[in-house]
Formats: sequence, structure tokens, C-alpha cells
Amino acid sequence: MSKPKFSANQLADPRFEDVNSADILRYFIQKISKNELKKLKIFEKEYLIILMKNIVKDEIQNELNPPDYILANKFKYLAFNPYDYKELDEATFNHLVLFYYDNLDFLMPISFTYNGITRQYTREEIDLDRNKFNQLLFWWKEQLSVGNKSSPLLKEIKDEYHKKVEILKEYFNQRSFGYNLFKRNVLKWECLMFYIYFIIKKYLQSRDVKELCEVVNNKYIITNYSFVHILSRHYFADFNTIYFNKTVIRDETLFDPWNLPQGVKIIIELFEEHRPNWDTEKDHLFFRYNLTTYILYFKEKFVDKLGHKLKEIRTLYPVSTESDNKKLTILKTQKKIIDYVFFMIKIRFLSL
Repeated sequence: MSKPKFSANQLADPRFEDVNSADILRYFIQKISKNELKKLKIFEKEYLIILMKNIVKDEIQNELNPPDYILANKFKYLAFNPYDYKELDEATFNHLVLFYYDNLDFLMPISFTYNGITRQYTREEIDLDRNKFNQLLFWWKEQLSVGNKSSPLLKEIKDEYHKKVEILKEYFNQRSFGYNLFKRNVLKWECLMFYIYFIIKKYLQSRDVKELCEVVNNKYIITNYSFVHILSRHYFADFNTIYFNKTVIRDETLFDPWNLPQGVKIIIELFEEHRPNWDTEKDHLFFRYNLTTYILYFKEKFVDKLGHKLKEIRTLYPVSTESDNKKLTILKTQKKIIDYVFFMIKIRFLSL
């Protein structure tokens, strides 16, 4: 995989994009013409599918003013259609999932704004999106069913997805909702698990690894399981509060979900820095942020090459269950709680 010419931060910066638009366009057209799309990083592919939808054929540019072809049926005039490039399928599916997540019937009208100009999608455009979405959804369902043995990440995604479906089946069998709503929620979880897969794959690719094994303080390890579990169980509140008896992280300033391992790493390092000698907790720690107390669980699971026993990060969420509150009460009533400096820390800002 070749080194990107532009960083993810640069392509996300409108000021940089404005100044370097010609150079950016030249770079990506060159990649297309040389059939080098497979070499692009995920963040480049994300950018490219948006860029492609705004590059029209030369003859159209000569015939129409920019506002006219932006307001026209774009698929007819595109110089490059992202749907024609298999190398862009994952980025395309992620884009469609985010764009249509609240409209998976593809029935509601869709509009978009570009350069200050807003227009409605035509029925033809929506149908093209729907057909591509269904094609890629079929592929994704196969991954969730059969999977790829060479992908440790996909294994964790599959396991978590099937746990979700089993819980939905329990609700359906208890007649909490009908069959149509059951199928719709399964579809939404298929989409959501792809989004989580995409987030984590993007993170792994940014570090040139296929599997997350981030060791902290020679004692803890953040793995694919850690990332998948925390995102799928304790983020995306609309789902986890309706169908799953789990606490969710509602404070969006606590962690950047796209960079979650780095946030967890900061918490652990602070904990170890302020851990009192008398603290002997074996499987959890507490921390406080914005007046909310969180619990982070870990489990001794790995031994590294140097013989260190490593504790895998298992989950993290706001304290609310009876068992977690009991642990917290015991901790607070210990005589040396004043020495438990870390618990009193209020992390004001996590710079990730």
C-alpha cells in the first residue's frame, strides 16, 4: 500500500482543500487512470467517492454552468461513477449506510447541498443508491455468516453481531414487537456492525496492523475485542437503550469513538500513575469525568514475549448497575479512600 500524498486531516480541512484542489484532483485522477485504487488508504477512498460525485464529464462542463449541472441528475454526467469500482465498495457501503440509515426503505425524499446549492435527489438516483446498497448488503451478510478466517477483526464483529440477533430474537419471541420490526432491527444492526467494522479497520490501517494489540504500561492490552465490544455495547444509545439492558456512554466528549484505544490508554496511564499501594482490585477500576463515574473492566488473559501477564480491556461504561454501585460503595467506605487520588481526578480534556 503506497504512502498517501495527503493526510486524513488535510483532506478533512476545507481551507487546505480550497488551496490545493487542483493538486488533489490531479492526484486522484492519476490513481484512477493507473488502476491504483486498491493501493489507497480507507480515508482516501472515503474522500474519493465524494469527489467522484462532483467530477462531471468535460463536455458537460462546457455546455452547462456549474449550478446547472450540480442541480441536474448527476449520475448521467459523472466522469467517474464510484459504483463502477469494486475497490471502493467498502467506502461506498459505509457512505450509503450513513446517508440512508434513517431511510432504509429508500422512500423518503433526499436532498443534498454542495457549494451552497441544495437540490432533491431524483427517483432514479435514489433507486441507483438502493440497488448498490442491496448489492453490498448481500456481500456483508455473507461476511457476517461465513466470514473471513484471515480477519481477526471480522471474527469479533461476527460474534458481537450474532449476540445482538439472539437478543432481538428473545424480544420477538416475547412478543415485544412484530416480525416486520424484528427484521428492520436486524437490518439496522447489520448496518451498524458494518459501520463499527469500518471505524476499526480504518484505525488499524492507520497503524499498519491487521489486529489491535496495544500494550499499556506492560500490564494491560487493548484488543479488537475491546474496541468492538465497547463501541457496540456502550455507544449508539438509540439502540442499546431500547433493546439491550446495558448502560451507554452519552457524553460525546469522553472519547473519540474513531480513536477509542488512545482514550482508554490515557485512562489506564492516569490510573497507574495515581494507584495507591493498598489498591488490589483485580478486574476493574473507577474513574470520574464530567461528574459521571465510569467503571472499566479488564481480565488477565495474555502473556507477552517477556513473560508479562497482560490484562485485556473488556468493557467500559457509566456506573449504574447494582453490582457496580456496590463495588463503588465499598471503595468509598474504605478508610484510605482519601489516598485514592485517581478517583478524585476529573479528566477535563482528552487530547487524542
